[in-house]
Amino acid sequence: MGNDGGSIPTRRDLIKEKAKATARVNPELEYAWTVCFLSHTKLREPIVSDYKGHLFNKEEVLEYLLDTKKSTATTTKASTILIPHVKSLKRDLVELHFTTNDDGAWICPITKNEIMENLKNTRYFYLAGCGHVFSERGARAVKMKESCFSCDMPFTDATARVYINTDSDADGTAANDRRLQELKNENLSHSLASIKKKKRSHKQGDMEETTETKKRRKLFT
Repeated sequence: MGNDGGSIPTRRDLIKEKAKATARVNPELEYAWTVCFLSHTKLREPIVSDYKGHLFNKEEVLEYLLDTKKSTATTTKASTILIPHVKSLKRDLVELHFTTNDDGAWICPITKNEIMENLKNTRYFYLAGCGHVFSERGARAVKMKESCFSCDMPFTDATARVYINTDSDADGTAANDRRLQELKNENLSHSLASIKKKKRSHKQGDMEETTETKKRRKLFT
């Protein structure tokens, strides 16, 4: 034993190595990157995301929205509570575009590092305007602040970035919430589409006009 010039790992060394491997990735975070947030089935393209950075199978969210509109028994209360903010495929969701390596694994197109292997090392985000996904570390390295590295689409950094799977990341969650509020102030939705203002009915207008007329009469009587 030891004639090959190497050292024999002790029990303590083995425990340390096992602990490092276990601590490398948060199991809940890893799970969130592999399953649909709504159905908990394996993620498959096309994949969409809400303003919170949750990942969904587009087909299953579409089915959920259709069921919600029809108010059928298949729309569960749990699903309604889970994503009450998702009411429109066009306004409340963005279709994502992942870059893959030769093995089919998702990677950051800038660093070429596999996403699943680097979840603990950096945040990941997508641009709402085009849906391309990047690591925060990679975007910082190339100073990506005005246009997408993958498609050159121009963007405003403050409202374009959506951090992915931030349930265990307070800063990422706060950034996503702050972004949505800024967009609402500009009458824009999560996908950057305009929010339609509710039209006031003629009946409501007539009632307000009648009330105003009554107030004026009192002033002159």
